[in-house]
Amino acid sequence: TLLECLDPGFLELPEAAKQLIGPRAFGFGGNRELFGGSTSPAFDQQAAVSSAAQIVIDGLTNTTRLTRLNSQHDQDDSIPSVSEVFNEMTRRIVGSASRGQQEPETAWTVRELYVNRLMGLASARGIPTGIAGAAQLELDSIRELLSPGDPHHENLAQEIERFKFRPAGTAYPLPTPPSIPPGSPIGCSHYLSGE
Repeated sequence: TLLECLDPGFLELPEAAKQLIGPRAFGFGGNRELFGGSTSPAFDQQAAVSSAAQIVIDGLTNTTRLTRLNSQHDQDDSIPSVSEVFNEMTRRIVGSASRGQQEPETAWTVRELYVNRLMGLASARGIPTGIAGAAQLELDSIRELLSPGDPHHENLAQEIERFKFRPAGTAYPLPTPPSIPPGSPIGCSHYLSGE
C-alpha cells in the first residue's frame, strides 16, 4: 500500500548506497538537483527522507481528495471516511511510538511531518469543518499514544499541546514542508542556465 512508503525500512537508504554518497568536493556549490539539508557538505539522509515522505503524506491528505472522500463516504459507507484514513495513517506512522522501543530517526522524521500536516489541516482557513475536526481529533489521539520520558515523545506531545491551546484566532507557525528537487532534466542545469 501507499502507507508502506512511509515505513523507515523503505525510506532509509541501504548502507551500501550511503557509503557511495560522499561529501561534495570543496568549491562545488549546490544546484537545483540536490536535496536541501543541514549536514552540508555531507549528504543529509533525513532531508531526503523528509522530501520522499512529504510526497506521500501530501497525496494522502490532499484537501480536495479528503473533501471528495467525505462526500463519497456519505453516499457509500464502504468507502473509508476521512477519520478512518487518519486512523490508519496514525496506526502505521505513530502506533509504534507507544511500544517503547528504540526507533530510527527516520520514524520520527515521518511522524513529525504527519503531525505538522494534521495541524495544518486543523487550522487552515477554508478547510471544510469535517476535515479540520477530524484532524484535530486525530491530534488528540496521537497525544494519547505518546508516553512521557522519551525526548521525542515529549517534544511531539508538547508541540501538540502548544497547538491545541494557542490563542483563538491566531495562526500557528508550522515549519515549511521540505522541498523536492525538480525532476528532469537531471544533469542539464548548465543547459537551463544558458551556460
